[in-house]
Amino acid sequence: SEDPKIVKLVTAIDDPNWSVSIEADGLFEKALYLKPISVKDEPTLVWNNSNKLVFMSATIGEADINRLNLGGRIRFLDFRSPIPAVNRPIIPMNIADMSRASINESLDSIVDTIKSLCSKYPDDKGFIHVSYELALTLKPYLSDSRFVFMDKETKKEKFESFLDSDEPLVFVGSGMSEGIDLKYDKARFQIIPKIPYPSLADSRNKLIL
Repeated sequence: SEDPKIVKLVTAIDDPNWSVSIEADGLFEKALYLKPISVKDEPTLVWNNSNKLVFMSATIGEADINRLNLGGRIRFLDFRSPIPAVNRPIIPMNIADMSRASINESLDSIVDTIKSLCSKYPDDKGFIHVSYELALTLKPYLSDSRFVFMDKETKKEKFESFLDSDEPLVFVGSGMSEGIDLKYDKARFQIIPKIPYPSLADSRNKLIL
């Protein structure tokens, strides 16, 4: 009998719901990836024999849950944040065009604004959300020791050091928009210079777009 994985691959190559790509898997290796655009038509996922399971996330909505094809027993619960809105304002500034074509001419405005915002909170820790590419662009202009930069290899170590520090550091983080807790004095302010879009490095996003 044929290997079911090979059968699936052959079927998926001509199926618009599946992305087949060769991607980097380590520094010197590549791997073949088979990724579904949607699993709604796939067999229902079975986790285990438990009667009740609870999955908690603040990053997905009811439409996302419906696309996962988890079966008919799923219930979606949406709760208000326990943090008062006055304590978590979102303040859009819209000072520059951050598209790839305009980033160079916008750089001075962005750097000046980041420095100005950080100077308003000289005694507080902060967090700047940027892509890896934008972090490399900003690094030469944010050379003050208050700004902590990282890369993929040092991310965990530098982030833990930032959390443990009592100094008013500003962490420039990439790929950290989810799964971190910046409560209380861990980071009193956050700056998002550019809204992140789904990466086109993921072959599924190319197909969706």
